[in-house]
Amino acid sequence: MRPLLRALNRGLTRHRGVAFAVGLILVCVVGVVDYLSAPHLSLAAFYLLPILLVAWYVDLLPALLICAAGAAANLVDESMHGLEGPAAAPYWNSAVRLGAYLITTSVVLALRQSNLKLQKAEAFRDDLTHMLVHDLKNPLVSAEMAVGGMERGLEACDGLGESEQSMLRVIRESHHRIERMIEDVLDVGRAEAGKLPLQLGPTDVTEVIRRTTSEAVPRAERMEISLETSLPAEALIAQADEDKVHRVLENLIANALRFAPPGEGWVRVSAAVHDREVWVVVADNGIGIPAALQERIFDKFGQAEAAQAGVRLSFGLGLTFCRLAVESMGGRLWVESAPGQGSTFTFALPLANSASSPGVG
Repeated sequence: MRPLLRALNRGLTRHRGVAFAVGLILVCVVGVVDYLSAPHLSLAAFYLLPILLVAWYVDLLPALLICAAGAAANLVDESMHGLEGPAAAPYWNSAVRLGAYLITTSVVLALRQSNLKLQKAEAFRDDLTHMLVHDLKNPLVSAEMAVGGMERGLEACDGLGESEQSMLRVIRESHHRIERMIEDVLDVGRAEAGKLPLQLGPTDVTEVIRRTTSEAVPRAERMEISLETSLPAEALIAQADEDKVHRVLENLIANALRFAPPGEGWVRVSAAVHDREVWVVVADNGIGIPAALQERIFDKFGQAEAAQAGVRLSFGLGLTFCRLAVESMGGRLWVESAPGQGSTFTFALPLANSASSPGVG
């Protein structure tokens, strides 16, 4: 539903003529229904719908035309019904309604201008962020080359001891996390613009899970957290982008490890088929998420609200990227959680036509 509403909003914003035509049609429809309804039943408030639509998506003059059309339709309706009262009553009523419509229009236009200013400020901030993120890639590449050179130099001398290997591993993992955060920022912008590159095809989700969890095992062992998988014997084939599935899983597992209690924590990754979808579940016994924040954490600024509420749920735009990436592949992502009872993140992807039916839940 949310992608559909976003697409509708973008369409009306780009095609103002369509929004104006829809507004005129709505005025005509309300006028006809108003005329055919009982004489004492007024539908004047329903004229606000096309007025709000045109004032928000088009401009001042078209909105004024819609206001005038609504007031005129009211006047015609009352005049033709011949209601009791002074002869000038229909004109006075229409004038009052026109005034109310104009006030509504002015308020909506003021809100629209404020919204446009906020959008421009947000676009400027996003452009600046993307520029900085792009510029960060070059020093990261240089750092990776320097670490590789240092590693080869040490091996050529006396070899690498356990402490040196541990430090280099931490450096590489930190470098990888920064790279992932940079890609998340860039891909969130691309997804919001409808330009996220995808290579959709039959994807073995079980194999992606095995690969991603094996990459996370060393970190889980250092944190003394149990990382387990529960997978069916048969392959689960989804219609998806393998790289995006890997990154979504990587983000969700990293989040789960971050908030599971060291020494006694656990993270479990499972998969199954439900109603022609492949469901992937990442569960943990971490701090949990309050119900009021369970949708907001997927928004770009929802995690800032969580931090203000004293709840630190993630870093960067990882969860925002996860939801946008899953939705771009035709899937969905949600969370079930309660404070102190851990969290369960589930994402569902369309089952590929070539997938077999065993394991359907």
